[in-house]
Amino acid sequence: MPDFPKLPIITPPSKSFPELPIITPDPPRLTMAEKYGGLYYLGIAGLIFSLILVGNFAYGLWASRDLWYSIVVLNNDGRSETDRIKAAWTIARHPWANDRQRSDLAFRKTLPPLARYLIAEGLTSDAIRTDPKGYAVMVARSEGWPDWLRLQMIRPMAYGVGEGYRIAFEPLDTLRTHADPAISLWATYTRAVNPPGDRPAGEALAQAAADSGPFQPLAVLLDTAARSSGDQRKARLDEATAWVRSHHPESARLWSGWVERDGQLQESPLSRSSAQGPLSAE
Repeated sequence: MPDFPKLPIITPPSKSFPELPIITPDPPRLTMAEKYGGLYYLGIAGLIFSLILVGNFAYGLWASRDLWYSIVVLNNDGRSETDRIKAAWTIARHPWANDRQRSDLAFRKTLPPLARYLIAEGLTSDAIRTDPKGYAVMVARSEGWPDWLRLQMIRPMAYGVGEGYRIAFEPLDTLRTHADPAISLWATYTRAVNPPGDRPAGEALAQAAADSGPFQPLAVLLDTAARSSGDQRKARLDEATAWVRSHHPESARLWSGWVERDGQLQESPLSRSSAQGPLSAE
């Protein structure tokens, strides 16, 4: 029988396998709201508010694009006088324009006179809001102003006293003695209505309304406004403003060839031709 060699006996290694590490799951992550608490919601609110501001600014630019276009046209010497005057009409009535912009433009002597007139006519009582006395002194004492400009600059005070603004008496009394009857009448009206009211000025205005003369219709309108209130008073002042355009000598010269129809400024060749004679003679 053959003798086979004995195979070696393989014994298992004496070292044991390393133990597996114990892995513990990570704790649940906190949400942003849980992590930052109230600051998280404050940040969201701030972001929303910023987006609203940006959106409002963008909308303002879009809504006022015709205003900025009109300002560019008005200040462009290369454009026709007709275009610049119509641009001034837009600026005077645009809801996005403010009285600071209007007053700055009205004082620019490089602009067509009627354009300056229209912009000054568009001033509201907001023009006197920050400093009623300073505004009145400026209108009364500024030198070199044409009468039509001073007349238009009085109007914000006339409208303002009906809204509760108080105007210093001294500059109004200076304006009442002005050589231009229209300026004197508007200043007398403002003095009569200026809180708490001035009886002698009211009586002077009533007397001017009773007297005859070229400015008697204006005195009647202003006297009626002084005896009215609210919307009726404003309506009479608006009528007085319209009366000045065609009856005040300097204002009528500027308005020759132009007319307002249905809230729009239009050229009127008929009125222009009819006004050429007297104007060329002067």
